[in-house]
Amino acid sequence: MIKRLYLNLSFVGDNRCLGFRIYHKCEYVWLTYGETERAATDIGSALIRLGENHGQNTFIGIYAVNSFAI
Repeated sequence: MIKRLYLNLSFVGDNRCLGFRIYHKCEYVWLTYGETERAATDIGSALIRLGENHGQNTFIGIYAVNSFAI
């Protein structure tokens, strides 16, 4: 999935990627591919700052609600 995100980012970085509604009757709010990539990078950076190992052989599972907006 991450490879697909980076491939799309190079072609359509300013296009819509993730959409969510703050309230079920509201219009969708969209994040671009670029904003989505930045959020993923920020999460990874935060985990490293918290002391998690990083590298090709480190895997971290994140258990969360299946939604961008929380």
